[in-house]
Amino acid sequence: MQILSWHDPASGTDVYRVLWDASRCEAAFVDIPESAVEEALERLLGAEPKLRLRYAITTHWRADTEAAAERLSVLCPALQIVAPHWGDWDASALAPLRLGGHSLQLTALGNGYFGVYGPTYCLCGEVWDGRGRWRGDALGQRFLRRLSPHTRLFALDSTSQGILWREWQSLHGQQVVNLAAIRSLRHTRKKRPA
Repeated sequence: MQILSWHDPASGTDVYRVLWDASRCEAAFVDIPESAVEEALERLLGAEPKLRLRYAITTHWRADTEAAAERLSVLCPALQIVAPHWGDWDASALAPLRLGGHSLQLTALGNGYFGVYGPTYCLCGEVWDGRGRWRGDALGQRFLRRLSPHTRLFALDSTSQGILWREWQSLHGQQVVNLAAIRSLRHTRKKRPA
């Protein structure tokens, strides 16, 4: 499963590049102003006319997020937007979500943030701030800590690093890996002599 992430261009992330790298993904985090979504998606759809996004998962509901979600529904009519409102949502009222052949569940992380989780992964929004501080509540943090040590936890990072892979270790705390840095390392790694 791939994840599509949009970020505010002011954070330093090249929105179009992020979209292009994940142009055939199944899920999308929507967490940027409408204008950035419109510009980036129109460029992407022009280059990838067969792009079919299945779900847009809003990670934290705000006025500009709502505008972005509405714009997405125009550009991608088949897109299902998963958008619980701040403090007022019922996971049982939503249609079942499926990605990669697995059913997804929703869980509240507190203070308006929520996560979407499957058998081996959990998708969160910017529930950690730029300094790594938790912005949800105690119950949400407890839920994440009870996940299997093998669960891959994807979170948006507000410090322009894009999507982070946070793998929770039951004994050693939390290990954070920057996927962009890993991809860069793989491309620059020299081949071993035969």
